[in-house]
Order: sequence, then structure tokens, then C-alpha cells
Amino acid sequence: MSNIEKLDLRTPDFVHENIEKLAALFPQCVTETAEGKKIDFDFLQQELSHDIVEGNRERYRLEWPGKREAIVTANLPTTKTLRPVREDSVDFDNTENLYIEGDNLEVLKLLQESYFGKIKMIYIDPPYNTGNDFVYKDNFATDRETELFQSGQIDEYNRRLVANPETSGRYHSDWLSMMYPRLKLARNLLTDDGVIFISMGVEEIANLKKIMDEIFGEANFIEIFSWVKTSTPPALSTKSRKTNEYILCYEKSWNPTKYNGEILDGGDQPLLNSGNSERILLFPKEKVFFNPQKFPNGEYFPHINDRVELLDKIQIINGYSTSDFRLKGEFKWTQDFLENEIKQGTKFIIKSHCCPV
Repeated sequence: MSNIEKLDLRTPDFVHENIEKLAALFPQCVTETAEGKKIDFDFLQQELSHDIVEGNRERYRLEWPGKREAIVTANLPTTKTLRPVREDSVDFDNTENLYIEGDNLEVLKLLQESYFGKIKMIYIDPPYNTGNDFVYKDNFATDRETELFQSGQIDEYNRRLVANPETSGRYHSDWLSMMYPRLKLARNLLTDDGVIFISMGVEEIANLKKIMDEIFGEANFIEIFSWVKTSTPPALSTKSRKTNEYILCYEKSWNPTKYNGEILDGGDQPLLNSGNSERILLFPKEKVFFNPQKFPNGEYFPHINDRVELLDKIQIINGYSTSDFRLKGEFKWTQDFLENEIKQGTKFIIKSHCCPV
């Protein structure tokens, strides 16, 4: 009996298989609908025709199943209220700071009355939609509500909490439906010269830019700031090793404010990180190139230059040391990590100036 239970008695889903085959040939013809992934037959017909195929009127805007509902969600009033927690507060009657815990959509609605047009700057760090960082709410009705709520599968409003894996037929649509009303309400809170910053990874950066252009206006886009999260990303089984994340910046309306990014820590010394413990790294002579314009041929004795200390006497000829050497500094890397990087082909360039002795 147990062996029978392990058998997969389902027949193949030929419709799904055919959609996947068409998606491999025409990925641009796959779209998301309320029922999941579907083939846009008008688009497919156009791909297979030399003539213009008549269909729905084209518009320049971002559409997804659930967009109208997201707009309605932003405009619906809330019946919730804020409850002060004095026992967990510090100087409750006099403080000018406010920390609110709860559903951020409901909270944004509650803030509309008191803070409409009064907030100078908003920063948010929403889910990046990586496939495992985003849980959305769906309508749900059953006689097991209590059990599901206690197990964390539904919330207090009887809405089912559903994960959003990359295999979902509404992977992007559900994320967009979650973000749209929150961003719309956030804009209401900004002063006329207010600004909003939004952290985002590569997964939804393009879609976020499009809905921000729609809500805030493309003319109020300021910049996509690149944040160097790490110079030593994990070497996982991915196509690339990600070092950056991004911060979108929009103003509510144009104003003369200037925005300047932060100077990278270490400048031309990416191995350094202020605050790290000092450590000594041994560098193989053939893996380090010294800029000949800054390091002419000659002998260099142990000394401290800026934030790095040379511990050994070296001789540089045509940009390379004739011997291995040690450097001491607030390095991000350990010796083991350095050696592993070298095995993978990493080389180093030293640009900063020091004087030969």
C-alpha cells in the first residue's frame, strides 16, 4: 500500500508543457493573468506575421492583473486605530519620536489625517521579491480559520498568507499589487519639497522604476544610487557575484536640492574597511602590479603610507616586486580568503603613491 501511495498518478499537463515550450521560443509572449502564466496570442500572432496585427489599443504604461484592485485598496478607508503602549515607551508624554508596529498599509492610511503633506523625507526598504522574502495576503474562506491563524497561515482579517516563489504565475503581479498602494499613500505624506528613497535589488528594479514614474511622475525622478553592499560577495551557484544594490530617489515636486553620493570607503583601496581589526596579508609577487608612474624602479623600505603599512623591504622592477611581501592594515579579507581569490584568478593593482628610500 505504501508503494502505491508514492506513485505519481497524475497525467501530464500538456497545456502547461506547451506554454513552457512556447515561452522558450517567444519569452516576450508570456504574460501574467489572474489565473497565472498565459500566452498573449495577439503578441504571438504579431511575432509570426510580417504585417501589423490588429488588436487591443496600445498604451505606454505598466499593466498587471490586479492593478485596479491595488488602486482601490489605496483609496479604501481603514477602521483601525493606533493604541499607545506606554509600558514599552520612553518619556511617552514628551518624546518627539514615534515608532509604530503593525500592517504598514493600515498604518500609512492612519497617518494620512495627521501627517498629510508634512513629512520631509521617507526611506523604505521593501521586500526585494527574491522568491523567499515576500508573503502576500489573499482572500480565504474556510471553517479552519482559527487553526490557520494560530499557525500563521492567515492574518487577523481572515486573509490567507501565501508565499510568492519564482514559479508563481503571478510572481511580479502580486509584488506590484503590494507595492502600488503603499507608494501611493507614501506620496501623500510628503511635503511639496519632500523626497523618498527606496532600497531595491535587481529582481524588481525595472518594475519599481515604472510604478514610481506613474505615481510620482517621470519628471520627479532624481537618481538610482548604486550602493556597494560588499566587495567580497559570496561565490554561490549563480551567473554573477552581486556586489551592488540600488536606491531609487524621487521628489514629490521639483526643488533645487542637490544629492551627492557618499565617497567609497578606501577609494582606490577596496580591501580596506574602517573599523576592522588590523591584520597582516602576504601577497605573492606575481599577483600584484604597482603603477609604474607612481612606483618607479627601485627599493622600497618598510614604512606606513596612509592606512597601509609595508612590513618588508622590496625591490620593484617594471611594476612588480622581486619578492613576496606583507602589508598590514584594516583589511576586509583574511589570508585564506585572499589565497582562494588568487586561485580563482584575482590580481591586484596598487595605485597610491609612496616614496622609495
